[in-house]
Amino acid sequence: MIPKICGEQRISLPETIHTYHIRSYNFDIDRARRGIQLFMGTKDFTTFSAKAITDRKIHYVRALQAFTLEEAQPLMPFDPLSKHFTYFHFTCKARSFLYNQVRRMIGALIALGLGKITEKDITVMLQVPSHHNWNPCITPVPPNGLHLLNVEYDLDELRHCTILLEEEQEETPQLEELQWEEQGVQLKE
Repeated sequence: MIPKICGEQRISLPETIHTYHIRSYNFDIDRARRGIQLFMGTKDFTTFSAKAITDRKIHYVRALQAFTLEEAQPLMPFDPLSKHFTYFHFTCKARSFLYNQVRRMIGALIALGLGKITEKDITVMLQVPSHHNWNPCITPVPPNGLHLLNVEYDLDELRHCTILLEEEQEETPQLEELQWEEQGVQLKE
């Protein structure tokens, strides 16, 4: 949420824990919307993820299927304080996300909208992926206001207790063929 009036800081209590408040009225929404396009498609999001603290190998390539920024309604539209702010929803859709990826992407878009960074800064972070390449002018947004919605599961992956990475799915034989082979049936090629 963004204040409509310069200096307006009074926020209703439910909004403080369920939304993120940008404390500047000069947020350029069009610039942030243009920045969204930089994240679309299959990219290496190493720069936009938290550094792993384990030795487990992590694949940082993810494909964003949708990413939008739309004007929204306040949680409590009848609260007299809500009329002093403009509300927005960022919506991201992907098969999976990295730890802190969404918080960092939205933090980058907010920094872009506030003029703290340029589109070129985001492009560099995506083209030169590294945990050391994070721009210090960007603050990841806090978790309040971040909501997980519409979780979808692949039923075949749930049945077999396997979750394949996107690149592994292309290399793996069809599930039906694997089931036949498990039963001892040989397939003709």
